[in-house]
Amino acid sequence: MDPHPEPAHRTLLTATLLAGAGALLFGLKGVVVKLAYAAGAEPTGLLAWRLLLALPCFALVLVWVARRDPRPVERRDLLAAAAWGIVGFHAASWINFLGLERIGAGLERIILFIYPALVVGLSALRDGRRPAPALLAAAGVTWVGIVVAWWDHARLGDADPLGVALVAASAVVFAVFMAGSEPMVRRVGSQRAMALGMVAAAGGMTVQALLTSGIPLPTPTGFAWAVVLALACTVAPVLLQAAALGTLGAARLAV
Repeated sequence: MDPHPEPAHRTLLTATLLAGAGALLFGLKGVVVKLAYAAGAEPTGLLAWRLLLALPCFALVLVWVARRDPRPVERRDLLAAAAWGIVGFHAASWINFLGLERIGAGLERIILFIYPALVVGLSALRDGRRPAPALLAAAGVTWVGIVVAWWDHARLGDADPLGVALVAASAVVFAVFMAGSEPMVRRVGSQRAMALGMVAAAGGMTVQALLTSGIPLPTPTGFAWAVVLALACTVAPVLLQAAALGTLGAARLAV
């Protein structure tokens, strides 16, 4: 291996490592959510605390990005970023949390892995061109992994149908908005777009929680898991993947 890779290769490698680290941290989410449920948390309140605790971090990111790039964001891009956050993260996460009440964290992660291939296909439709063969092969490998990992759950009959359907719906919603938001991300920058979306998601989730179940203060253990969920499974992976998105694009990032 060349110990001194070309700058473009080094940038691609760095972005890939960032995306992988973000995926690993996102992958812990299901386990942390199940631990929070065991400590007495419920889906709507837990997701509200997750986003409220993450909100100051994303607000600071917006301030930092604005200082580096003071150009105003066009109204259409603000609305697109807000839609990405409210539907692509708030709604998708809430549906996912409902599914996690019914199925285990391992099965939830398997089902969510349908989204990379969906992003590849949707991105191809958006751009009107075929994906690269290597990208198609990589997306195909994800489906092979899904089938292999799913086999035991299907054989043992421990997959709650509604839980599976909710998590699958979450993956589809996330894939649609991930592919659809890429043009907006290119215009405003991945870090600003992600931060705007997460601020909007926090606002939308807070309104939903206040109108429905409220935002009850969890038990101390439940609150501790909410903090872990907010920082380690939300802020850190979102920022890592935002840093990778500009280099990789939505399809390669998803795979």
